[in-house]
Amino acid sequence: MGGSSAAEVAAGGSASGGGGAATGGGGVGGTPTASKTTNDEGGGATATKTRSTGGEDDEGSPTRSPLPSGGGGGGGGDDDNDSDGAPSKSRSSSGASPSSTSTPSNSSLPGLSGEQLFVDFSTFSSSDTVESFLSKAGLVISVWPVDFTPISVMMTPDNVDIVDGALRLKVTGQTGSGQVQSAEVATAEQAILYGKVTTRAKASPVAGVCHGFFFYDKDNREVDIELLTSYYTEGRGDSVKPGIQFTNHPLTPDGEMYNEVHAYPWDATADFHDYTVEWTADETIFSLDGEVIATFTTNVPKKPMAFNWNSWSSGEPNWSAGPPTEDSYLLISAMAGTWTT
Repeated sequence: MGGSSAAEVAAGGSASGGGGAATGGGGVGGTPTASKTTNDEGGGATATKTRSTGGEDDEGSPTRSPLPSGGGGGGGGDDDNDSDGAPSKSRSSSGASPSSTSTPSNSSLPGLSGEQLFVDFSTFSSSDTVESFLSKAGLVISVWPVDFTPISVMMTPDNVDIVDGALRLKVTGQTGSGQVQSAEVATAEQAILYGKVTTRAKASPVAGVCHGFFFYDKDNREVDIELLTSYYTEGRGDSVKPGIQFTNHPLTPDGEMYNEVHAYPWDATADFHDYTVEWTADETIFSLDGEVIATFTTNVPKKPMAFNWNSWSSGEPNWSAGPPTEDSYLLISAMAGTWTT
């Protein structure tokens, strides 16, 4: 789900800032800066990104089992060299059991379309419930505790709602060290094998939160876009570079993740923008507002996954930072996906 903590050591210059929390948007135009793990075969600037374990597994995430509805996430052969011993992550779901096979009847907006998934949250009616509306779109609300460090997280349906035409994933503000109330929504379909998902979203200006849009099955299979709200334009020394995070996680427990950090081309908190993750048999492609920003050929999964959207904070200064002292909202106005199973 994007992980609990991260440290990056970049070759060719240190990150700007010294730990200050940026509440504004991203970098201004120009060529994005990138950091990559040392297994980059394409050359260019390199960096090593590591994560603390938090005591659970190789990537610091708790053990979960698949969602109760939808297909299994572990099939499809062993051609990606995954370790069968890597744990799945379990979560329960809130609301009625959704259909993961229905095709949206209204499946496009200007610049946005999807065959298996299309949700325009402006069509939500107060006569419906959030759970029912999401269910009809093939989505479920996650309900599960995450034993992150230094502060644990609770994904709760209480922090998922639809207001003013947008799905809101809330991280509850707090001043103590108690469990951080956070939010996650996922596809009921867990057997996605290659696809493209676009999320039209507006990031929170509140520091101390991680927003994630990602394919996921277990820690050895994860492809994600992550927005760290404390590090839009300022980093934390050599530990966190400022910008938007693109990551392919390792395919084996002892492997290295492949990560790039790119400057935002606009203020992510000022308006809605399209964030796209495309996964093929040979590469993962990350796009912003339809423009390809990064393409990875390292650590490309070849087994089925679900897609997830979440917002959370664990207080880890080298990743999410926080927790936020006021409520934070990730706003999603629409999402679309086309995939095979």
